Amino acid sequence: MVDTFNNFYHYKVIQVVLIMDSDEIFNQLVEVYNDGDIDSFNRLNDEYMLNLDSIDEIADIEDREGLELDENNDITYLKNYTYSRSIVDLTSHEEHKHSLELMEVHVRSYSTVIFNVILGLNIDSKLENVLDTVDLNMDKDMARDFLISNGLVEKGGLNNQKMRKMYKKYDKSELKDELALHGLSTRGSKSELINRLIKYESENTYVVTEYGMYRFMGVNWVALYNLCLNYFDFDDFEYYMTEYDTGDVVENSLNYVDENIKKGYAEKDFNRLQDSFSSLALLHINFENFEDALFNELKIFILKLNPVFLDNYELKDYIPIHYSNINNIEALSTLSEIDDLKDIFNTAWDDIEYDKKLTSKDNAYRYLKEAMDDNIDELNDKITFVKTTDNKIKQRENELIEMTSSFCEEYLDDEYRKLSKKLIQKLARKHDVPFKRGKLEIWAGGIIYALGQINFLFDDSFDPFITPDDICNYFSCKKSSASNKARDIRKLLNLKLGDKEFSTSFIQMHNLHPNTDLSQVKSLDGAQSRFYLEESAKLFRKLAKRR
Repeated sequence: MVDTFNNFYHYKVIQVVLIMDSDEIFNQLVEVYNDGDIDSFNRLNDEYMLNLDSIDEIADIEDREGLELDENNDITYLKNYTYSRSIVDLTSHEEHKHSLELMEVHVRSYSTVIFNVILGLNIDSKLENVLDTVDLNMDKDMARDFLISNGLVEKGGLNNQKMRKMYKKYDKSELKDELALHGLSTRGSKSELINRLIKYESENTYVVTEYGMYRFMGVNWVALYNLCLNYFDFDDFEYYMTEYDTGDVVENSLNYVDENIKKGYAEKDFNRLQDSFSSLALLHINFENFEDALFNELKIFILKLNPVFLDNYELKDYIPIHYSNINNIEALSTLSEIDDLKDIFNTAWDDIEYDKKLTSKDNAYRYLKEAMDDNIDELNDKITFVKTTDNKIKQRENELIEMTSSFCEEYLDDEYRKLSKKLIQKLARKHDVPFKRGKLEIWAGGIIYALGQINFLFDDSFDPFITPDDICNYFSCKKSSASNKARDIRKLLNLKLGDKEFSTSFIQMHNLHPNTDLSQVKSLDGAQSRFYLEESAKLFRKLAKRR
């Protein structure tokens, strides 16, 4: 697997220590002890900081619980086995849903397998049937091997006498059909056919062990995720449930959604806010807190009437009022026995943390009443949020494009010219166009500076290469002004190393990310160096928590 690593990755970052629980470490030690493998013992002893003086001390560990991990150990021992992870996977994977911390390294989780398969075995004792039916999030063979080798399931639970009595009631043709269904031979006497079926059943019938049920109870939050929280990235949610465990799954889930709401406002992420309110509504419905669910459905309605974080391009085909939202509001108001929605609507309105809204409170409430009277399509045709571009703003946009293009033609290349233009156009689509005020020279310098920071432009080992002074001298602005403006632009557009939209073809080709080996990057200076180091430090801290 190491052969597949890109040369630009920092090997120590990729070499993630897999999270283990004490049972798994104990089983490894027993295997090492039985084999007399001194080298493996030394490696395990160092890796898990067990402080064992010799391999012979393994025999003195009486049971799994007797194995105590050092409190300062980087390995996280989770008594409830909530965090069941293994197998580092660096291959390409689907885009994440909302996450508090976007994972750069995807670590495969066994939590879904544990929960879904053990739940399935309570319905169907045939392990293969269950593996073919439930969501595994991994290869079936890998899931089966994990469950059996780790002692979560075992063969058994079949009542041969009862099974034989049942099959005796079958005629020979029915027995043959049953055998053919499993790909087994249909030759022989009726007694032979029955024996063959019972043997097959015995080999394929599994029961959940006591340890399996223990692991199952530790991942009971998977059900809540599947029901209410699958707007969010599974890995991110699993990590939060482990790292910030309060001992209460529901409380954990509510805290997680609350963190996403805070992040939604901070990053002006409209979809994250909508999905957070939807998750809260589902959580409250699941626990029959209908008034709280209604409150969040009203917040969704208000949010969608005030899409302040969306730009004109996103608003082009935007639909503010949805049948599902209105149906939910009507149903929940009935379940909550609330006839007049005015008070709860006003509270929900005040709870939306916008500095300004696009729709007045009175109009929004009037739209709600009209929508509940089945006028949704008519309202959607009438409500529009696309604003006419101000001529002065368009003029400033064109001036900015001309200024950055001239700089790129003299100092950089056509790719940077196109990236600068695309970035300016994206800023222009914001509801509150940021460059409508302020000196254009500082904006132009900040745009080049921001693109340079995420594309190693200030590293002399890259081509093209310039210094921050080149930018500031050209646009006659202070370095601190350009640097601060670049910071604002990165924050506004969430620009990071490895950004798919604003990275150069070289960065994309080599898949450079915050975990790039900084020893490969020369000439880091000042604010540029701090930016690279801060981005890399974030990843190191994140991976350290997972170890």
